Amino acid sequence: FGLMFIIAPRRFVPFVVGGGGRVCSIGGGACASWRLLQRLHTSFAYSSQDDGGDSSPSSNMPWKDVMTISTPIFYVNAAPHIGHAYTSILADCLARWHRLLGDGVFFTTGTDEHGIKVQQAALRAGEDPKQFCDTVSTKFKDMMDICGVEPDYFIRTTDANHKTAVKHFWTELEKRGMLYKGKHEGWYSETDECFYTDRQVERDEDSQHMVAKDTNSIVTHCVEENYMFKMSAMTDDVRNWISSSDKAISPSKFKSVVEHYLKSTLPDLSVSRSSNVLTWGIPVPNDKEHTMYVWIDALVNYLSAQEFPSKYRRLHTHIIGKDILKFHSVYWPSFLLACGLDAPQRILTHSHWTNNGVKMSKSIGNVVDPFAEVEEVGADAFRFFLMHEARLGHDGDYSHRRRNEVIDDLANTMGNLLQRSTGKKINPSMIYTDASHFEDVEMNNDHTTVVTHINDLFDVVEKEYTDGEFGRGLLHIMDALREGNKMFQNAAPWQNPRSLESEWCVYLTYELLRVCGLLLSPITPNVSLKVRQRLGLPEAVGSGPSFRNKCVVGGEDNLHQQKAEAEAE
Repeated sequence: FGLMFIIAPRRFVPFVVGGGGRVCSIGGGACASWRLLQRLHTSFAYSSQDDGGDSSPSSNMPWKDVMTISTPIFYVNAAPHIGHAYTSILADCLARWHRLLGDGVFFTTGTDEHGIKVQQAALRAGEDPKQFCDTVSTKFKDMMDICGVEPDYFIRTTDANHKTAVKHFWTELEKRGMLYKGKHEGWYSETDECFYTDRQVERDEDSQHMVAKDTNSIVTHCVEENYMFKMSAMTDDVRNWISSSDKAISPSKFKSVVEHYLKSTLPDLSVSRSSNVLTWGIPVPNDKEHTMYVWIDALVNYLSAQEFPSKYRRLHTHIIGKDILKFHSVYWPSFLLACGLDAPQRILTHSHWTNNGVKMSKSIGNVVDPFAEVEEVGADAFRFFLMHEARLGHDGDYSHRRRNEVIDDLANTMGNLLQRSTGKKINPSMIYTDASHFEDVEMNNDHTTVVTHINDLFDVVEKEYTDGEFGRGLLHIMDALREGNKMFQNAAPWQNPRSLESEWCVYLTYELLRVCGLLLSPITPNVSLKVRQRLGLPEAVGSGPSFRNKCVVGGEDNLHQQKAEAEAE
């Protein structure tokens, strides 16, 4: 069993976590076991109040001021994979972070359940389309649950309220003269569920099939009478939206891709299919011969999730993969602006995942299963690995070896330091004192370095986390923890634990662990909770100024004083 400890008031109590791990040594040596972080499945719940006030600010904030954070809705033609888990965890981390900053947050995700691919997948499975969607949608909910992803709303495009919102949106576009029925000729990809122009396709030399240049998916030429959206009329509006803010599309490399799309006038867009071709979808209002095409249906989920049309607020942050950049950064703002609504404030775009440097594919059999990952290493460890390795503008690479290295590094650097510093040999009194006890202590270079790291950490981490670059934020946290380990090893407090210098080293070590635990909490909520329990701190961490003020040396010393006074009484 992996041995860990939690603290009761002024007493350390053994606590068994998971199984199969190595035992961490106290007062020397390193703990190489990532099992220290394993199987901490208790959901992290923000308390309604602590010493700093309400930690669930959405409830007290005007509805229109609450920030929306959303993932794409995931297509239910196949089971969840690591890409779905990564997008969901990234959004969950961002939502948790903004709540800690004191922002109201409404976090949505869900499943996209209409379209030809779902229609065909249900047929192959021998199931009714709705029954098929129910089964697969549940798998996505289960995936989020085991990964510690806690959305405020899970939308399904088969929900009645979504259908109402989509029909209203369509009717509004029609009233504004943005839809017309016309002949549509182009190259259609069943895989991508979209049409391509002649310039966007080419003949594949190996298969001799016509394929889309961007995705290499097979396309077939077709001529249909469909409803068309006047996207050409929206070209300048979309250009103006993109140029209005550096954050409209981020990172900047993806903004450049969209700007390239917009160099010429956008073509009008087919937004329906014949009901003879597409039966599984939302019928066009007042025209049963046509079914709404997947993109208006799917994209309106961001509005229907917040009770549109009876309620409306500007959408804040969409988190998407780079493969659906055009649909969210060109089509979606075109639809919204044409409907008289605001374009989103930010399209936060991430890259994909490879497996040992190879693109993941069901045919190759190298798709990573998030259920198996969490079963093996635990939710917090899986979340930490994904956030540590990912950079929005570059593909992340998965391997068992690298995964274990990353998780081991956290166990060695933070977990082992926590165990070594809280052992009775190091802290005989079992007390986490406060800074006022050390007014006469002399600071050496190690102390100064650690104090500087602690006090600077919030600002550098805040910038990276708010930009969605959690991996870069984690580099700063891990650097600070390494400096703490260096200070602790050089001071060797186990040699003379009752000296003022040793107690000062232990205090700074606790402060470092406390602040790093706070800043890790959006990513590893359960591990962060265990750190606070081990240090004898309240579980609630507050939000806004209360949270910020805790992220410095001495930021929670008043809690120690209050606790000591209460125990004395």
